[in-house]
Amino acid sequence: MSMCAAAANLTSPPEGNIGRVLENTAIAFIVVLTVLVILRYCARYTAKTPWGWEDLLIPFAYLSNLGICVVSIGRSLEYLG
Repeated sequence: MSMCAAAANLTSPPEGNIGRVLENTAIAFIVVLTVLVILRYCARYTAKTPWGWEDLLIPFAYLSNLGICVVSIGRSLEYLG
């Protein structure tokens, strides 16, 4: 463990553990984000508008957010378990 983590007392869960709240929030973000990305591409397809550079970056943003949510769920389960 690093000296910074020991100095900040990050070795144990904080008082009033909010692991379940973090887990539920991460799951909600996964669901909402997935629905919005699907709707975005369906709208582009339906409207037959040309694809732009932002349409190419959306999958990378989606995967980044998905990764953050998975890590958050893992951390909350670590504190709860």
